[in-house]
Amino acid sequence: MKTMQRLRKLGVVALAAAFGACVFNAIIPILNFLYVMLRDEGTFGETFGNVMFLLDILISSVVGDRNIHVVLGLLGAVLFGVPAVLWQFVWKPLRCLHERTYASRQESGPTADA
Repeated sequence: MKTMQRLRKLGVVALAAAFGACVFNAIIPILNFLYVMLRDEGTFGETFGNVMFLLDILISSVVGDRNIHVVLGLLGAVLFGVPAVLWQFVWKPLRCLHERTYASRQESGPTADA
């Protein structure tokens, strides 16, 4: 039973990591599409083009000569997977432990300390 619960929790973590990788990899085509659509729109297009240029410099400095899709996918997987691991294996067990402790205190009635 414990093994199935752990596998289910790992499945949730893997799903969160895969979703993060997809979200971060979707940034590239979305920003490229917006740049192509808005580059001739006057001040807004120029501002967006400048933001794209700065984002390109930032990503290039981090990525270097590696594949940008791999790097952004790993970054997204880490940024979505770490909170999922903390939620599944740290926060939820502590919350359940607290709820059980609180319920046992309620069942035992008032104490002499109160």
